[in-house]
Amino acid sequence: MDGLHTGNYRELLANVTCGHCGRVGAFTTFCRGDHTGIACTCGLEHPIKGVMWLRKEENLDKRSKPPEPLRQTWIRCGDYCYGCGLTRDELADLGIGCDQHHTRPYAEAGHAGR
Repeated sequence: MDGLHTGNYRELLANVTCGHCGRVGAFTTFCRGDHTGIACTCGLEHPIKGVMWLRKEENLDKRSKPPEPLRQTWIRCGDYCYGCGLTRDELADLGIGCDQHHTRPYAEAGHAGR
């Protein structure tokens, strides 16, 4: 679902099935603070594997690049997810992506925490 954002999610998910209820293309969005997520009309939030939050269409060109390679950040920060405690390898086995913001310094202070 690379390239998915608030302006194109309906089009890109039109033929996608919710793994919870089986509805096809029945997705909407919800907001939490500054974040916009996908929800199925059955009520399940984050029904698309690998998609937690949508990028905002107006911010597509403003995305900052991480200050160091992802793998290097994970090694430096203990090689585990600060949110759930699983290691990078355990997350990969579950098909869950790893990102800089899952490490403790980033979870607590964003890019200022590096």
